[in-house]
Amino acid sequence: MLDPNREQESLKYGFYLFSGDPNNLFPQYPLMKRLRDADSPELRARLREGMIQMFRHLRNKIEENPVVRRRGWVVGKLSITIPNQWTLEFEEVYTQLLAEAFEWEIEVARRKIFFYTETEALGQLLLQSEDFEEASVALASQNKHKVCLVLDFGGHNLNGSKFWVYSVEGGEPKFFKLGPAFGVGGGGEHLLHHVMQECEKQYRRMVRDTPLAGQPLSGHAKAEIRAKFIRLAFRENWGPGSFMPDDGLAIDILDEHNHHRRFVFDSNLRDHLWNQAYKAMLDLAKKELIKLKIITSRDENGIIPDAFIVIAGGLPAATFVNSAGLDNDSVRNAWGAAIAALKLITAEAFFKQGAAIGIQVKQAGSKKWDNSATTIFYYYTPDTSNSSTVHSDPATQIYRLHAQHQRRRNFDPFYADQNPNLQHDDPETIPPISAGGRSYILLDAQPVVLPRSPLKGRYFCSVRVEGAGDNMELVVEEKQVGPHFRSAEKYYNSAWHRLPLYFDGGSRCVSVGERGVDLDDIIVALPSQPQPSHHDSVAQFLTHIASGP
Repeated sequence: MLDPNREQESLKYGFYLFSGDPNNLFPQYPLMKRLRDADSPELRARLREGMIQMFRHLRNKIEENPVVRRRGWVVGKLSITIPNQWTLEFEEVYTQLLAEAFEWEIEVARRKIFFYTETEALGQLLLQSEDFEEASVALASQNKHKVCLVLDFGGHNLNGSKFWVYSVEGGEPKFFKLGPAFGVGGGGEHLLHHVMQECEKQYRRMVRDTPLAGQPLSGHAKAEIRAKFIRLAFRENWGPGSFMPDDGLAIDILDEHNHHRRFVFDSNLRDHLWNQAYKAMLDLAKKELIKLKIITSRDENGIIPDAFIVIAGGLPAATFVNSAGLDNDSVRNAWGAAIAALKLITAEAFFKQGAAIGIQVKQAGSKKWDNSATTIFYYYTPDTSNSSTVHSDPATQIYRLHAQHQRRRNFDPFYADQNPNLQHDDPETIPPISAGGRSYILLDAQPVVLPRSPLKGRYFCSVRVEGAGDNMELVVEEKQVGPHFRSAEKYYNSAWHRLPLYFDGGSRCVSVGERGVDLDDIIVALPSQPQPSHHDSVAQFLTHIASGP
């Protein structure tokens, strides 16, 4: 029999114990304090078993569904929505639990389980679901660019993402996530935590001169306070805009001794507790709104995108998001995650939509990156006037490097849409990629290719994409031309690395690396010594740059 004085704990914080370093998360999630303080191998073992049982119950509910049984369906993919702060370590813990619950080998589970942040899932729902057709048109009117900021105010988190959205006449909206998702702890659960702490203080004052002096507020009393607090009408009386009179709001309960207890909160105290719970969320939202204003005020090679803001969660719930009758955040996000999994495309297909890669530099001594990236690889659609076949061809440009400059690769998914004459343009005048808005960083901390050399000479760089379907690689190559230090003979040296590519369904971006694997681990595993090659002439050397290793 359960002890009635035991206080309940949200299971979501159990996952944080498995993160490997829960103490770093504590400032964002004070509600996990009791679990953190009680952490032990025994608690983790019991918690793990409880989670597996919960997932097995979910699996059984799916398999016992009459339609599933009649049609012989099996679970092929699992789409999981997670807060934006969850790391790959979190995902691996989740994967191991689900693998055991669904009786999959761990490698099979890694192929079948897809993680999406909550705002990625919400974005998928708004942009790709037929039920939000009108909303999708509003977000991506034909031949118009928009930047959509999605803010999801949950019970213990603010999650957010920015998407660049564009659609051509007669086509589905194209979109990709701008930069990493963001998030911070806060919300109604945090407010309840601060309210409970204040009740503890007032209770100690109440019983100071009684036989109960020194005893904490009981689990029974906390349960009564929680029940009063979670009533919607009651929660609306907290924070700015509250209509409660200044003389206070009271929580009245009967404790386990049948004593009446009243906890009073005047307007100043209510505002203070509300700010404690929501300040971090609102500060982050303000910061992202400022970024949105900057992006949508800037001319991106002749394009000034419109701003569009979607707010989900909070009080009252956003009418726009709930227009399809989905007033439950979890159902909404789960639906979006399912859509993301169903509409996955290959990395090759994503490139062939007309994507391009550019090289952006930070010059020696500068604190800022250049505003544009020189285009060095792109797909274009050839003239098909004499052909019934529509296809995309790749093209590679050579870029001359300065050895002291920092460099990174930027990716523009819509490059060909905005540059329709690529097939006929002079290679010397290929338009650059805007590095401030309609692009994202494909490869930031790139691996060392050619090490610093005492030889004088010129450095050149190229990238290209090889493979097909989802088996695609980014080939990063650098070449050096210079005089040999012992003679007038020319010295030609080249080196390269191959990096895997994959399409991420949540961000709708092609990324370097492997799904669920830290890119740093892949780069560390690359060969440390590049292989040199020599050429008889500069012409042969520059020709070789297009053919690669």
